[in-house]
Amino acid sequence: HCPLLRDPLCSVHGSLPHSPAPSQTNKVSYEELKRLLQNRDVSVFDVREPCETEEGMIPSAINIPVGKINEAFIRDSGTFKGLYGVDMPHKEDNIVVYCRSGMRGQTALYSLRRLGYTKSRNYTGGYTEWKSKAKKL
Repeated sequence: HCPLLRDPLCSVHGSLPHSPAPSQTNKVSYEELKRLLQNRDVSVFDVREPCETEEGMIPSAINIPVGKINEAFIRDSGTFKGLYGVDMPHKEDNIVVYCRSGMRGQTALYSLRRLGYTKSRNYTGGYTEWKSKAKKL
């Protein structure tokens, strides 16, 4: 079982000092993410640690832990595809990152924006909200 899920004080779940405050243009809602997924108009990245994904992931999401986002997105496209099994998004593609509850997603968003991925956004509800709302369907 993943020890991170049991420790709410874990630094991985906390806010990192260089994370900008979320703004409306940086965020995506549950409803909008569902629409983007239905239209296949988005690349979704789960930035939680691999052990956290054992409880589930948003459909079609690729797991790249927040600490590896920079390293992943500065690779060449062939290496990216070899490592993650999907094409590397283009800088102008829709990208959504998420974690458990939004904080690590915000850090990943900041990294992607610095690398030029201008249409990247954070699903601030995270997997916690996704799981809760998906259960009600």
